[in-house]
Amino acid sequence: MEISGENLLQEYFPDIPISHVLKLEGLANRDSLPYAETYGLGKLENLQTVLRGTLRYPGFSDLMHAFKVIGLLDTETSIQLCDWRDLTRLSLEKRIGERIGHDRRSVLSALSTVMTADRADSALSALGWLGLTPEGVPCNTPSATSLKPQSPIELFTSVLAHKLRYNPGERDMVVLSHEIVAQPSLIDSAREVHTSRLVAYGNSEASAMARCVGLPVAFAALEVLYGGVQIRGVHGPTERSLYGAVLDGLQGAGLEMKESVIKGPGMECVLAEGLRARRVAR
Repeated sequence: MEISGENLLQEYFPDIPISHVLKLEGLANRDSLPYAETYGLGKLENLQTVLRGTLRYPGFSDLMHAFKVIGLLDTETSIQLCDWRDLTRLSLEKRIGERIGHDRRSVLSALSTVMTADRADSALSALGWLGLTPEGVPCNTPSATSLKPQSPIELFTSVLAHKLRYNPGERDMVVLSHEIVAQPSLIDSAREVHTSRLVAYGNSEASAMARCVGLPVAFAALEVLYGGVQIRGVHGPTERSLYGAVLDGLQGAGLEMKESVIKGPGMECVLAEGLRARRVAR
């Protein structure tokens, strides 16, 4: 199965069944096939599926696609902004090549020419919350009048960095899930689904993302410092002398993967059916 980069945000997996509590959707993460060798899974011709993906909350892909259609993810054009509430209107003007009025109705009408009415209304609601529409609440970013001309995505990320930063008491979450479906050699044996999962939360010391990214590097560096790593040169984390110490350190830090084995088909059919439904819906 191939998903082009151009269609990535439209051809997503609407249901990732890895939790009874969290509802999640997923996006394919680049070319997955080379990782069969990296993970030691064997030859590709002996594998039914290899898929790496990114987990997101429901609605993420549709909303990001709307932002893309509007032109907010554009890196090529340039906008001179005087008021943050004009960013959506000016980005859309660049995209459709027409002037748009400075009111919500005009912006919504223009949005409806590049997406369905329902998605236009949803996108406008989100952009209003970000303070990027004529009637939106002004965002708490620095004054736009002092900004030099920038691409829409540069301006957009500046707003997101301010509006979406964590408030006191808020925390992030990292979810990591591996699933390997194995067929035992006995013909009548049911498939085994091997899962390995991690759910980590930020705390008062660091975000979950910072801990999951930074601590493995720190434990690997300590193992080198203590003389536990004898290999030299550039190596990946598949070397036991590296990953053994890292996994032990992560377990001590409360970042241990939870593993299980059950009988069943795995999530492949659910993902394939969801993707087919998305393609039909387009």
